[in-house]
Amino acid sequence: MQHRREYPQVRVNYVNGSPPSLTLITDDNDESDQLRMDSWKLEDILEFLQNTFKG
Repeated sequence: MQHRREYPQVRVNYVNGSPPSLTLITDDNDESDQLRMDSWKLEDILEFLQNTFKG
């Protein structure tokens, strides 16, 4: 993925049969939120990451 260098704090886990989701983890490694991404396009994901990590 060409955007990987822009967001080194993002890790991808592939789970067979699981709907796509985004899990936000705090600095203490606690799960803070989980978002379903079934209908998200690449542009939506990049916008979310930009607003979350650079905003």
